[in-house]
Amino acid sequence: MIDLSAHCVGHWKLNDNLPSANVVNETGPDGTLMGGAYTQDKSVTGKIGGALEFDGVGDYVDCGDLAGFDFGEGQDFSISLWFALAAVGNKPVNMINKRENGGEYKGYWIFYEGRAAEGNYRKVVFMLDTGPSTPSAVSSSYVDDGQWHHVVGMREGSTLRLFLDGIQEGGDVSSEGYDANISNSNTLKIASRHIPSINFFPGRLDNVMIFDRALSSGEVGLLWNNGSGTESLQLGIARSLVGNRKGLV
Repeated sequence: MIDLSAHCVGHWKLNDNLPSANVVNETGPDGTLMGGAYTQDKSVTGKIGGALEFDGVGDYVDCGDLAGFDFGEGQDFSISLWFALAAVGNKPVNMINKRENGGEYKGYWIFYEGRAAEGNYRKVVFMLDTGPSTPSAVSSSYVDDGQWHHVVGMREGSTLRLFLDGIQEGGDVSSEGYDANISNSNTLKIASRHIPSINFFPGRLDNVMIFDRALSSGEVGLLWNNGSGTESLQLGIARSLVGNRKGLV
């Protein structure tokens, strides 16, 4: 048994369905649905239980600025979430974002690249801003099919990795300085960029988790759970899942 609960610093199941803007965080203070709607207005069937469906116009979840959401020099971390993308115009759209509004713009985010002129068009991207550079790990698969996909972005030392549907895609992205301090005073946002004015996410999001360490490939596979997902942080045992989607016990 693998217990990830001690390393989970944020967990939004997004099962919320009440006449309230409160979005439950299983590990700390709750988030707030912004944009004038209640969660009951946005609640839909999710990958696991319920999910929230965002219009891509102005609704998002503000999760606050908690110490556990910031990562200093040499601090590893991982982000896991499920998404099903709706139609996107010629723009990038953010699934999760914690980045400065100015200065060096330090932070991290996961987004879908919808700009046809960009090299990562139709792919999902995990990106850091370290101040001097913006390294990224990118999927090799397109994700604009409207279906549920599981993405994990992580930093381990000076290496970035992205997993899509249980498989690492794009290989390791490594360089000196990628382990830099990316802490900032902005709030963590689900379905919005760091400045909530453009690039809102259109579609469904489910089971967003942040961990204060890098996950192993086996742990990623267990969260993916043969495409069924799981909200549990107590996981079974997995063999290495690199290169295949088998090996769950």
